Amino acid sequence: MFQIALFLPGSSETLRPYDLNEHFAVRVDRANFEQARRELEERDIPFKVWDHTICLSLYLFDPDENQIEVTTFDVG
Repeated sequence: MFQIALFLPGSSETLRPYDLNEHFAVRVDRANFEQARRELEERDIPFKVWDHTICLSLYLFDPDENQIEVTTFDVG
């Protein structure tokens, strides 16, 4: 299963860091979530992980300052 959610584009100028209002989101399984986390750490790309209880999400900004969410509902 692959899911994408599109929200109004934002920039770091209009968003406080890691606001949830305006962003692009991709839903992945837990293995791909962990792989994304490892790759971001290896490349020193800043991100933040939020535990939403029903899912885990990591948030980052692309080079154009668009916010991206990678989320998994495979928790537990």
